[in-house]
Amino acid sequence: MKSATRFALILILTLTWTVLTGCATSAPPATAPLLPENRHLVDPRLGYKAATSAVVGKHLDEAWQSFLSGDLTTAHQRFATIEAQSYPPAFVGDAAVAIQEGDLDQAQRLLDKARSAGGDYAAEQIYAAELALARGDQRRAFDLYTEALRGVDAPAISRSRLAEIQKTLFEQLYTRALSAPDEEAVGLLRQALGILPSSDPARLLLAQHEVALRRFDEAEQDIQPLLTGTDPERPAVQELLAEIDAGHGRFSEAIGRYDRLSRRDPVPRYVQRLNVLKAQWTAANMPPVYQRALESQAITRADLAVLMYWQIAFVRFAKNMATPPIATDIDVPGREELIRAMALGLYQVDPVMRRVDPARTISGQALARISARLLLLGGASCSHGLQSDPGEQARAQRVLDACAITSPALDAAALTVSGHDARDLLDKVNAASAEQR
Repeated sequence: MKSATRFALILILTLTWTVLTGCATSAPPATAPLLPENRHLVDPRLGYKAATSAVVGKHLDEAWQSFLSGDLTTAHQRFATIEAQSYPPAFVGDAAVAIQEGDLDQAQRLLDKARSAGGDYAAEQIYAAELALARGDQRRAFDLYTEALRGVDAPAISRSRLAEIQKTLFEQLYTRALSAPDEEAVGLLRQALGILPSSDPARLLLAQHEVALRRFDEAEQDIQPLLTGTDPERPAVQELLAEIDAGHGRFSEAIGRYDRLSRRDPVPRYVQRLNVLKAQWTAANMPPVYQRALESQAITRADLAVLMYWQIAFVRFAKNMATPPIATDIDVPGREELIRAMALGLYQVDPVMRRVDPARTISGQALARISARLLLLGGASCSHGLQSDPGEQARAQRVLDACAITSPALDAAALTVSGHDARDLLDKVNAASAEQR
């Protein structure tokens, strides 16, 4: 009897030891560390404001802790149990499991369910943003993050994530704009400033492209934040303001800005632009007859007489001129300038018909002959000793070559000459004539 009792006791102790040993060595549930790219998945209740029962809150805490510990199977089971109550954070939490497992389509379906259940709130938007990032849509991710963090006490990691997306997206747009044509660059830079409104380089580049497109009103408006910034007097800003002033016809202001720039830093670009603006200002203040001649695509003898008078100093201020020959066809716009050209011997009058033919179109060869006469008449040092060539066209070419006068307007095959080309040529003639004075 005693042996039987002893045997039974040993058997009980053995079975107990086996059970206890088995419990101690059973494998824990499989866990996986949170992937680095998923560390931005916040608590699925962030920003959710609807009332929640204590029981549901407790169950969601347990589910979320299972997820954070890497026990995805248990986390999914617990979230799925709460989903039956159409509780949006449960769908969002379960989407975290799907994202961790790499099933982006399932994660999207769960977020759609959360939204349908009234879950358009911060955590749901952050998860949607992370899905957009995983699919390469950074702009949508930026918009979603921006909306999600508006008015929410979000964790630092979410704000850091938004700043990271903002920086990347801005740099992509700005870099593309650097090599894009003006019209495309304007669109890209507007997007970039929508991402990062505080970027002075992007704002400056935007206004520069708008000026290139002659959108001066837009440029003037877009540059305003730079004028209240830390350094509104920096050269790039002042140069841009000068171009906007010039585009609006405010030549005095534009000239003043470029004059200050060239005094501060006499780089060739500033000096050249200053001279161009001075010429434009002069042209803008010329009489209508000059403007008409300048804009003509095929100038006449009367047009050229007007341009010579206003562009060549010694023509305008010549004294002791001979009495001009009589002509019967000089009652045209620019009559006074035409008479002066006749008095200086620049135009010949038909001795029989008494006509100077003011409406005759000027050709390239005719302009070459008249330009050479101007150089000789003005006493340009480069023309000395060249009066004796018997052929007028050949002499004209020798004079022009000696004075290094070149221009598209002098093309021998050109049947017509534009006012702008003639004006540019006459500026060179005036400069050559003034050198010896």
